[in-house]
Amino acid sequence: MWFSPSGAVATCLLLLSPATVLSLHVDGGSDNLSAYLAAHPVATKAAAAVSTFADADANANTLTPELINAVLSQCPSGCVEAGLSPRNWTVYPQLDRLAMCNQTMLLDFSLFTSLRKDGSVRACTTNSTERFDAAITRNTNTLNAASCLPKGRVTTQVQQSLQLAFNQSRTPATVADFDAAAQQLAAALSQRNSSDCTDTTAFAYSNSVALGLFAGSGVGDVPAAVLQQLLAKIKTSGFSSSAVVQLCAQDGRSSEYTFGIVASGERDVYLVQDAVAAWASAECITTFDDAEDWLDITLSVPSLVGNSTTTTTTTNSTVRATLNKRALNERAECSTIQVVSGDSCASLAAKCGISASDFDKYNPSSTLCSTLVVGQHVCCSAGTLPDYRPQPNANGTCASHYVEPGESCASLAAANDLTNAEIESFNTDTWAWEGCDNLQAYQYICLSKGDPPMPAPVANAVCGPQKPGTQQPASGVSLASLNPCPLNACCNKYGQCGITPDFCTESKSATGAPGTSAPGQNGCISNCGTDVVVGDAPAEYINIGYFEGYNVERPCLNMEITAMDLTPYTHIHLSFGEVSTSYEVDISSIQDQWELFQQLSGFKKILSLGGWSFSTDPATYSIFREGVQPGNQDTFVANIVSFVTDNDLDGIDIDWEYPAAPDIPGIPAGSADDTENYLTFITKLRSAMPSGKSVSFCAPASYWYLRGYSISKMAAVADYVVYMTYDLHGQWDYAHPYAIDGCPAGNCLRSQVNLTETLQTLAMITKAGVPSNKIAVGVSSYGRSFQMTTPGCTGPMCTYTGGGSGAYPGPCTQTAGYIANAEINAILNGTGSWEDSTGAVHHINSFSSYLDTDSQSNIAVYDSTQWVGYMDDSVKQDRSKLYESLHMAGVIDWAIDLDGYGGDDVSPGPGGNLVYPPQSIWDSPDPQIGCTPPCIIVLPPYPLTVTHTVTSWPPLTTTLLSSDTAGGGVYVKTTTIPVPAFSISEASLQPVTLYSTDTDTYTINPVQSITPSSFIWTLPPDYATFPVTTPTPMTSRDTTVPLTSVPSASFFSTPVPVTIQPQPTYSVEYPKPPVTGGPLTVKASTTEPSSTKTSTTSSGTSPSTSCTGSGCGKRDCSIFGCGGSTSSGGGSSGGGCGLFGCGGGCGIFGCGGGCGITGCTSTCPLGSCGGLGCTVPGGCGNTQGPDGGDSSDECEVSATVSACTYLVTSYSAWYLASSTTTTETA
Repeated sequence: MWFSPSGAVATCLLLLSPATVLSLHVDGGSDNLSAYLAAHPVATKAAAAVSTFADADANANTLTPELINAVLSQCPSGCVEAGLSPRNWTVYPQLDRLAMCNQTMLLDFSLFTSLRKDGSVRACTTNSTERFDAAITRNTNTLNAASCLPKGRVTTQVQQSLQLAFNQSRTPATVADFDAAAQQLAAALSQRNSSDCTDTTAFAYSNSVALGLFAGSGVGDVPAAVLQQLLAKIKTSGFSSSAVVQLCAQDGRSSEYTFGIVASGERDVYLVQDAVAAWASAECITTFDDAEDWLDITLSVPSLVGNSTTTTTTTNSTVRATLNKRALNERAECSTIQVVSGDSCASLAAKCGISASDFDKYNPSSTLCSTLVVGQHVCCSAGTLPDYRPQPNANGTCASHYVEPGESCASLAAANDLTNAEIESFNTDTWAWEGCDNLQAYQYICLSKGDPPMPAPVANAVCGPQKPGTQQPASGVSLASLNPCPLNACCNKYGQCGITPDFCTESKSATGAPGTSAPGQNGCISNCGTDVVVGDAPAEYINIGYFEGYNVERPCLNMEITAMDLTPYTHIHLSFGEVSTSYEVDISSIQDQWELFQQLSGFKKILSLGGWSFSTDPATYSIFREGVQPGNQDTFVANIVSFVTDNDLDGIDIDWEYPAAPDIPGIPAGSADDTENYLTFITKLRSAMPSGKSVSFCAPASYWYLRGYSISKMAAVADYVVYMTYDLHGQWDYAHPYAIDGCPAGNCLRSQVNLTETLQTLAMITKAGVPSNKIAVGVSSYGRSFQMTTPGCTGPMCTYTGGGSGAYPGPCTQTAGYIANAEINAILNGTGSWEDSTGAVHHINSFSSYLDTDSQSNIAVYDSTQWVGYMDDSVKQDRSKLYESLHMAGVIDWAIDLDGYGGDDVSPGPGGNLVYPPQSIWDSPDPQIGCTPPCIIVLPPYPLTVTHTVTSWPPLTTTLLSSDTAGGGVYVKTTTIPVPAFSISEASLQPVTLYSTDTDTYTINPVQSITPSSFIWTLPPDYATFPVTTPTPMTSRDTTVPLTSVPSASFFSTPVPVTIQPQPTYSVEYPKPPVTGGPLTVKASTTEPSSTKTSTTSSGTSPSTSCTGSGCGKRDCSIFGCGGSTSSGGGSSGGGCGLFGCGGGCGIFGCGGGCGITGCTSTCPLGSCGGLGCTVPGGCGNTQGPDGGDSSDECEVSATVSACTYLVTSYSAWYLASSTTTTETA
């Protein structure tokens, strides 16, 4: 590392090697991944290192906040700010882009190039507060039009009727939208000077209405007055599909005396363009449903002139005048006028103020009158036509022309003594030249030979040669190379930056000219392509797991880091440490996890500082911003280094989200200085950190936020970059037009971990100069969820509701739109639930899931309208293999504590891999079974030699409510209930759980799980069981003091029979089984379980099929009153008690009748448990302590249990001596 004199860090940019394209081969990927890659080939290029200092950020042009806001805004720039000329308005490449803006807009576009061929349009937002009436008053108080003829011309006043026509549809247009569009069109017309004698075209757009107007130069102030009348009529009668007011060219008059207004109630801009183009061509609209002669207007039109005199006629008198004598004299060049649409030789003679015979004499061609072309010059006096052919400039550049909306190649050729073919030949190298058939307004073109002109600026362009203020480059410098995008992102022909194919696909129009594209594309001009730049493979492919040290703040999914299986990971990032205002590392918020973290070994231990909340909370957002400032950098760096070395960490990870961010809600915009400050800080931190200890930082997979990083230079000094390629979509997309390609409303259901989009972000960061072997790519252990608008919808255009999320909050994550994999798996295993805003818990009843092959991510749909995109373990493994093939540094998983309950993939609901061995395993003297961890083996019951009667089952101890009718109080009474003798002919056994870390062969002694039969017990008079409620935890249980908070219970005056179902409990002895068996051998198999949930070992005595008949193991909890159904064999398990049901919340009186040995939880389907003394909701029922002890410890003691089975304290097994007992914890 060395420093240049300016202090900037010199780096080596990874340039693309154009000659090398890598073919992608993924070792170890699944068939699903192979199918995806076949359908979506990944373009890659090899990186070639060069020794010249360069940097993507140094080459990029600066995007001002104003430009950024213009690009991100849903509406174009304001008309007041942009000015009256459309050349300064916002340019949109597609017409449908207008629908994103709900404000009224003025529009402009090429009149004679159909928008169906090229949809580009210019727009500005009208924010004028001027009222329509005022605008009209300033313009005219009469319908009479002024004459635009030169003095001395003969004129006649004529009266004509405007035609009003309607086309009808079933859906009425919004009059308010028409009013808004008309108001702003009138305000624009008020700025028009009718004495300019030029044709006027104007367009407005307001939500459901598109409006267009054409006024020839000879109609004067008629447009504004007629617009007022039309608005009044439509306000009275309304309109639906479209309305037209028109004055067609008549009696040989040209388009100068044509006028029309068209309104489309279906915002059909195509219709509006067609109508205005027809009027500009002196044509008339003839297709409509209803029409009428509506309003009379008066026009001043030229009169034909006799052969000897020239007169000017008005309504009341005739004024004789003679032409200027100079016009009658012979001269080398004649005086001229130009042909407009609808002109004839007669109308041209009238406009010249000469007779027809003189016109023929001055224009002697016999074919002239039959070949008139718009723009053509004709003589109005003796002499020859001037030479209008433009000549090249002295400096070698061509004679350029700025194209106006109503011009065509034909009119330009006629006006300049050229042909279309010549114009085409002059412009083969002209920027954005699409040819005469697709001539675009507001561009400079050549009308002579010579070098092409500099392109006209586009107001909202942020890259390329049309960015405002761009100067002519030196000779030999390509125009396309000017103003490249930040991060070496793609720049399209409209001057917009992006990273998707819409921006990055390079193509040319049929002309082959620069700055053009094939039809339907936006044409990349610089930094094109979405190839991932692949460098050398890393020395070690790393696997980083983020652990949320703050997970104890959740109501569930709480786990200590020591409970996690961390063996798959090379690095663990403990998140999050914080930073104090004095720039000290602060781990107080995760102190307990920190202390456990320090005890661990076997991987690189990294502390991650910051995170989203720390970076964006009003109380802490400024700490990173200020800490990296020059005056604080050294202190901040020294404190971090001391913390790392003092605590023997392997490194530090900085998660600042995000430097220089302009738009994070709730906090001020970041400063442009953040970028350089952060680079300097990371550079100093890496330099000060001892050898062998790493420095990494997190970077967003978002073009707009990654621009705030000097990413190539930062990556050059860091050990690796944590690239957050998740959260690509979320509820925040709603109503944001640029969030989702092809979805202007931003409400389409898309996976937050879409692989195609992820690869685009990898192309972005590697094109920006970050070596692939420095990038640790993100995978996720959570999903982003939405509420579907339409149940059952499939495909990329399905939508979700907004703006607030309608997704179910997970019971643990408790955030609408964000759900842990553990919660998703519980849903798909049939035990999912969600908690509404009142705290009520709802069971999820229907669910399905599938792999979306286009996004290569998992999709789950539940309760008809809940949709979530996520990654399961198989998809994660495929992603890791793919990124390894791209020579990435490795993967990072956010976050490993979200993946499963209890620190493992096996959740409290039914496991993903359930194995049901057949009863025949007990026929073997050496029983064996295998499964692929994590898995649960539900053992079949062990047969006994004879039916055995159990007579010594321990009595049940519980608490009841007692009503003292005399004293009027309610008390808590402790009682014991004897369990009647029952008979068994087989011994049920606890299921065996193998966790993901169990990869060996184990010999185990199965634990008995005997469930007594239910029996009837008589509840004494004036007693009641605890109801389903949540009594006050501090209520006294003293039998002599009445309760201060009495649960609502039913007391009976006579004895009442109650059915009791004892839970599997403490001890039982029974005879030996019919065969001499031994301990069970369990093998962790490397073979995936089959679809029937069967897994076998290689032993011939192992089961080959899953148990589906009688005698299979069961996991039925429904007998305890908590619902659920019997589950055996490969069937689905029900709900019920135990950790596979309602978390131990069932007592001897059923669900809500008391706490089991593991305490009570609020997830019991019928509510909280009854009883007293528990700090969690509910009280104690069948407890361990004497007299049904009620200490909080007893209620919360944790026990690892399986399938409705609680603690077994002692038993006598068939493989032990009859005199031996043992005590085990299940």
